[in-house]
Amino acid sequence: PPVSDSPSAETACGIDERLALREALSEISSSCRQILAAHYVEGQTLTETARRLALANSGIFKAMTRCLKRLRKCLS
Repeated sequence: PPVSDSPSAETACGIDERLALREALSEISSSCRQILAAHYVEGQTLTETARRLALANSGIFKAMTRCLKRLRKCLS
């Protein structure tokens, strides 16, 4: 089959989703971005993230919940 320079529909959809996520991340606080990146991108546990950011374990769970809620709101 001929090779095309245009992205497939699947690739274009993935690009759109990444752009939407990038925009939503820019709308939340830097502390939320740090928490989410440490956990989801770097693979740290919430306990490790709490230690790294000098937060109480109970505080990191509440912060993660708040950050995810804000991110979802930005994406909707």
